[in-house]
Amino acid sequence: MNLTLHHTSLDELDEIKDVLVDSFGAKEGPALVRLLQQLAQDNALTLALLARVEEEAVGFVAFSPVTLETQPLHAQIEGLAPLGVRQKWQKKGIGSALIKEGLNFLQNKGTQAVVVLGEAAYYKRFGFENALSLGITNEYGAKEHFRIHALADNGLAGLSGLARYAPAFQGI
Repeated sequence: MNLTLHHTSLDELDEIKDVLVDSFGAKEGPALVRLLQQLAQDNALTLALLARVEEEAVGFVAFSPVTLETQPLHAQIEGLAPLGVRQKWQKKGIGSALIKEGLNFLQNKGTQAVVVLGEAAYYKRFGFENALSLGITNEYGAKEHFRIHALADNGLAGLSGLARYAPAFQGI
């Protein structure tokens, strides 16, 4: 498998839509595309990565800013969403490659931590831990599925409060 990952500014939106519809279904996939378009319009799309095998778009991940109501002013936190891999390409390491590349990019950019609403067992292997146990809550009321990963030494020190995703997420 010849997997390549590259940054995209949503100029490949039709292919991203195909990936997300295949990953999430005909109802949720287009809603996620609208979310991405709104994030881009609001200048709130920090990173978008598209995965290809040969010429086929097979996976996608995006990261956008998240704020904590009581965060220190200097904290830089990102949210991972959405992550999608075409069904026929799942369980082949594509999602893992997208996450690792995204976390590496954000760490090099100086991001302090990344949050995600997702399967605890899946994200645990990338270093994500339960955010609630650290005093970080979310606006969706998620408990076990709300995870956080420090990208900097002591990246979680002093962080607490209510995590809020970009306003574009309100429509999802």
